[in-house]
Amino acid sequence: MLSSSPSLPPMPDLRVACVILHAQAGGDFFSDTAFACLVADLRDAGLGSQLVHIHYARGADPEPLTVQSLEFLSNFQLIVLDQVWDPQFIARLQHQASLVVATDPNAQWPGVRPNFELAHFLTHRRPLVDLALALRDGTDVLEVANVNWHVSGEESLPSRRQERRYPHEPQELLPFHPVVDAQVFGQPLAQDGTVPPVRRSLEIGSGCPYALPAEQNAEFDGLDLQSADIASKGCSFCFMGGDYRSLPVAQVVALSIAQIRYWQKHLARLDEIIVRDQSALRYLPALIEALLAAGLKPVGLLLPGRGDAILRYGAELRQAAALLHGTGSWFCIHLIGFESFSRTQLQRYNKGVTPEEYASALVQMRELAVSFPDSFRLGLYGASSFILFDPWVTLAELQETVDFCEHHGAADLAQGLTLTRLRLYPNLPLYWKAKRDALLLDAPAPSDRGASFTGYSAEATWRYQDPQIQWVEDVLRVLHPLARPQAGLGLLAALLRLVRHGPERPPPALVAAELASLRTLWRNPVQSDRTEMNARKQQASRTVVAGKACNNQCQTCIADRGYHSQNTTILLQQIDQAIAAHGRVVLMGREPALWPNLGALLQHAVQNRAKSLELVTNGRFLANPGVAEKLKRAGLDALLIKRHALDDAQEDAFTQAQGAGAQFWQALAQLRQTPSIRWNLLWIPIASATSQGLALAQRCLDEGATGIQIHVLAAQLELSSLPALGQVCQDVRDLCQLRGAAFGIDGF
Repeated sequence: MLSSSPSLPPMPDLRVACVILHAQAGGDFFSDTAFACLVADLRDAGLGSQLVHIHYARGADPEPLTVQSLEFLSNFQLIVLDQVWDPQFIARLQHQASLVVATDPNAQWPGVRPNFELAHFLTHRRPLVDLALALRDGTDVLEVANVNWHVSGEESLPSRRQERRYPHEPQELLPFHPVVDAQVFGQPLAQDGTVPPVRRSLEIGSGCPYALPAEQNAEFDGLDLQSADIASKGCSFCFMGGDYRSLPVAQVVALSIAQIRYWQKHLARLDEIIVRDQSALRYLPALIEALLAAGLKPVGLLLPGRGDAILRYGAELRQAAALLHGTGSWFCIHLIGFESFSRTQLQRYNKGVTPEEYASALVQMRELAVSFPDSFRLGLYGASSFILFDPWVTLAELQETVDFCEHHGAADLAQGLTLTRLRLYPNLPLYWKAKRDALLLDAPAPSDRGASFTGYSAEATWRYQDPQIQWVEDVLRVLHPLARPQAGLGLLAALLRLVRHGPERPPPALVAAELASLRTLWRNPVQSDRTEMNARKQQASRTVVAGKACNNQCQTCIADRGYHSQNTTILLQQIDQAIAAHGRVVLMGREPALWPNLGALLQHAVQNRAKSLELVTNGRFLANPGVAEKLKRAGLDALLIKRHALDDAQEDAFTQAQGAGAQFWQALAQLRQTPSIRWNLLWIPIASATSQGLALAQRCLDEGATGIQIHVLAAQLELSSLPALGQVCQDVRDLCQLRGAAFGIDGF
């Protein structure tokens, strides 16, 4: 330690850049409100300051964007960084003579450190302004609260005092006048090429009310978690817990409305408000009543919510949805802290929630979405919080989460789940558990996962107890670019099956090459991801999905169980939209033949001049004499009939419906008597019957099918024999060409 405080020369022309790095081009949920307020504070203090956003495109070479932004930042002597996953960015800033302040005191900096670290920034901005003024004037920076000065190498000096304030104190909340201008590098575009919603956040409440002590959890037996720097209450992976602070509800609501009004006044466009309050569900109706009374423009509200809080505040959620119905405003619980659906993993995370409670919360939210589809948007972004991979995770725990998602249809809330992994910092109980178990590594963190992939601060590096898990994650990372986000769970299921029952694990690159080869059957090699996404959007826009019931219980159901709407009014609107856009309507769900209002939907489509009406079905209801004729009279002219295996016993086993296989053939016999309804086979290859595909296609063409559509499910892939599946699909394609039948294939 230095014997006396060193000094820095005055910087009378000091300019400050407040920089936010985004790990993906657009569509993330990171807030810039704190930095926008800081820039306003700095300008009020007479300092030149600029808010800067850098949007990296995931998977692209970051160097050109980094060089461009560094050139701009060379004009600033002080750089304030939010979350930084690449320490080399700091090194390059320092190389061009900038001083760097990091606002996350728990970030890990192997080898390279910022010049200053500032504690409690999110709830106390004033010390950062004081630090900038001290640097400008050449006064003692250690007189500034909450500063840790890294003087040189490992030499650090803490400031002489610590202050912790909370954002409900007037000096931190008022006046609310954040800047709205920013310098932006990169294109903040969503993955499909669209401009993401414009979001701003409400920064009022702080902390989290959940406070179960980690010391009471057997997972942490023998660990000393009493240090003031360790967040020992609440979830074991989170820095919050038992520290919730908020103003009385009336003041929270009033300040929230004032902030929304400010953003709507000063921004040309505002689509969504992120309510950053871990206990906002309790006062949501009051907030909405005030929002409507204030006459503000319609806006979406994004809120966080624990699974048990969703159950606890069910009445408030229903009241909020009813209040917003028909107003143009809406809300979504965009960040549900699920983390896992494995009971043992939830215990390790000290969540205090069971899988059964999560299942109940899902049921409640889906019922709300059916009742109020315009004002409550379930699964809008699939941005809920998950931590699939951690140092201790087992194959059985991974399978528990896969099974839950399949059984409860949770995939719509879990996009990206299979890429999520634990981030470890020294203020977390799980960090010390990993240290005790010798699972921490003295090495840089991987650049394609963790903090660098999701945009959080640099973390401690760790390894797996079970080396098989490392292979599973490595393969998933390699396969991710080849599949839609929703297919991640299916790929994980296939990998787990391969690890448990397959031969020796193949290299990830080999699996990826074989999967890519299979995918070329339905995707043009020059087709871009964006083009494919737009094609899927077009297909979805002519499809009306509804229904909860099915007479099959397929082991891997394409349609999420129990999710689809039974709201006839909404379905009629979707039919009208499909007719207006395409003239064609495709009705599907779990089993649309069981919809009590199917006849009314068909009649409505005919009356509104639909050029074509198609039904996607398992076909079992068509085995009944006369049904096909009734459908023809109702206006139906096309069927897409699902089948998985040629053998009836295998079909019955997979659909878990005795007699389903035989009824399929009986249905085809009935259709031969109604030739005006054309039908195609929808073959969904399953792991146990892939080799039967060509024979199945041959028989269906003989029975009158006009085409074969293949839908490859990720969950049913046999990753050890992908070339065989590819050959069967090519054989079916060749057969269709020979017979003059239509052919199509898509998947994962």
